[in-house]
Amino acid sequence: MITQSSNKHEDVQRRNPLVAVASRAADVAGDFVELVELQVKLAKFDAKSVVQKSGPAIVAVVFSAILALSAFTVLLGALSSALAEVAGLKIWASQLVVCSATLVFVAVIVMYSIRKLKSSLECFSSTMTQLSENVAWIKSVVRGR
Repeated sequence: MITQSSNKHEDVQRRNPLVAVASRAADVAGDFVELVELQVKLAKFDAKSVVQKSGPAIVAVVFSAILALSAFTVLLGALSSALAEVAGLKIWASQLVVCSATLVFVAVIVMYSIRKLKSSLECFSSTMTQLSENVAWIKSVVRGR
């Protein structure tokens, strides 16, 4: 019974090319929807991985910002006063030396954090590769291979 029904369906498709095109379009649309669903699942997985890997780097960036603000208010004043007293420098010269050293320290921490953030974003490379393969597949199906 099922074979007769499917044979009738195939006969209709052979006789009417519009039905065959509509059937193929429905198949492609179904495959496309499934592909989008799988792509979304892959992106969610990659996003979770990025959050897990980038957490420590984000904490380091926040810590560096707090350290930089603290350094400008407390450390610069105290160290520049001590340097001026010990080295016999004028206060403005000692403030310049201490501020420069603090900025170099903060720059090193920020560069390290940026490098860690960039490496954590590499998780999306598999998603992008898969997406480009899927788009190529869709193009080949639509163009008739």
